Amino acid sequence: VDNSTTSPETAREVSMLLAQQNVGFLDAPVTGAPQRAANGTLTVMVGRLRRMKYGICGLLLHACGIFF
Repeated sequence: VDNSTTSPETAREVSMLLAQQNVGFLDAPVTGAPQRAANGTLTVMVGRLRRMKYGICGLLLHACGIFF
């Protein structure tokens, strides 16, 4: 799970490199002002490859307190 704000190109490149090793990748940048961080109300945008199952994505995000 990558919570940085890298470029889409970098996320795709890292995803493909990891896929060669059978490792999944979730691009999940976080956005929000410091006040939202203090309140625990940041927004996380998640991208995944189609072949990744929603189940594992949901489990990982749920563990982070993210619900969709």
